[in-house]
Amino acid sequence: MAAKINGLIQKNSSGEAMKRCLLSCQALYGDIVQMQAGCAAAIKNGKLDEVSSSFDMSASGAKECENGFSKSSVASLLTEEDDNAFKLTKLGAALLNFPH
Repeated sequence: MAAKINGLIQKNSSGEAMKRCLLSCQALYGDIVQMQAGCAAAIKNGKLDEVSSSFDMSASGAKECENGFSKSSVASLLTEEDDNAFKLTKLGAALLNFPH
């Protein structure tokens, strides 16, 4: 995702609003990746509340990225990626709550 956003920033000819949105999304996705890095270990250690919180924050980050485009009145270049990230984190949360 970082490579795609970097490429979009470099190719951006849509102005400062688009660049701000892309930079914001880049930061949000950086946070998402950082949060998810420890999830496997947290699951193994039984810290399911911590993992659930991480999934919720990740889903919120994906939505925040998409909403940033709307607030800036520019067309999102990351709609599919934002939707996929949101759905994947919600799927992870659902699986986490599935009876074992």
